[in-house]
Amino acid sequence: MGRPFAFVRVVTYTPYIRHDFPFPSRPEDVSMRASLVRQTVAFLRNEDGPTAVEYAVMLALIIVVCITAITTLGSNANNTFSYVGNQIGGSGS
Repeated sequence: MGRPFAFVRVVTYTPYIRHDFPFPSRPEDVSMRASLVRQTVAFLRNEDGPTAVEYAVMLALIIVVCITAITTLGSNANNTFSYVGNQIGGSGS
């Protein structure tokens, strides 16, 4: 007893569209992600990282000190020029 009709498998071409973006499905994506993870771990274990952070903190502190000094000197200069201007303007009239 044979089958009354034949089963036909239809194969269609579908372009490769990434519906699984955050999770890789191709082997090269997995190896790239593993390489990125290895590089990140190596960077975090490296002793040069804290040195760069220390330099960044020192630079931030220096910038804060410079801004404070410039603001203070600017206010003092403004007060001095205002005082001198009032003294000169008051004696001329």
